[in-house]
Amino acid sequence: MKKNVILFLTVLFSFLLLGISYAQPVMNEAFSRGTTTEPDWIEIYNPSSSQIDISGYKIYDNGGQSGSKPKMEFPSGSVLESNGFFVIVTADGSAADFGLGSGGDKAWLEDVSGVLVDSIIIPAITDTAASFGRLPDGSDNWQLLIPRTRGSSNSATDVNDDFGSTFTYVLNQNYPNPFNPSTTISYQVAQTGFVTIKVFNILGKEVRSLVNEIQSAGSYRIKFDAKNLSSGIYLYQLNVGSFSETKKFTLMK
Repeated sequence: MKKNVILFLTVLFSFLLLGISYAQPVMNEAFSRGTTTEPDWIEIYNPSSSQIDISGYKIYDNGGQSGSKPKMEFPSGSVLESNGFFVIVTADGSAADFGLGSGGDKAWLEDVSGVLVDSIIIPAITDTAASFGRLPDGSDNWQLLIPRTRGSSNSATDVNDDFGSTFTYVLNQNYPNPFNPSTTISYQVAQTGFVTIKVFNILGKEVRSLVNEIQSAGSYRIKFDAKNLSSGIYLYQLNVGSFSETKKFTLMK
């Protein structure tokens, strides 16, 4: 075991000296509104300038994660060209079949050594024409994609309708503050995206999830009821794509 670790570190150090990066693929787009003619699928993307052999890589949902079903394995000869795409059908009728839930799901991708290289949380999607993908390819910004861009670059999306809007990303201070036991939080979303608003205690532990869905550009207002929480200072955080903002509020009972 010790020899293997030393060998790995030696190889990694050699790569760094030579300027070689160890590239890994990412899940780039997911379609969860599958039909018999177009089953659910996940697109894999190679963000590097080198070819990646993904033979033996495994992809799976909660069933594979828990061990209640086998993990779906990429067939021998599966290769991702530089900045290329590979689509794997997840609802294939095999023992490892995992249809993606249109009400929300999660998927994991691991390499041939069993090392986790990527994971995604797919939100509830009601539009049968839509998929959920990174925009631009390989980025941390996830969007609802209309139309789907299976096996090609993610570019044409419904966020284009929002480019001319006057909305910006804003998280306003709650009102009233301090509050007991409820308060209102208002915010703005500049473009269609996956929005989360979570509440944390002063130690950083999540105590409530208020928003966890795709929302279009616009202004929103939600009510937070803290009747089951103790008095104290809490934090609430808005996340949309690469935008994140956190504010404090005080519960006084």
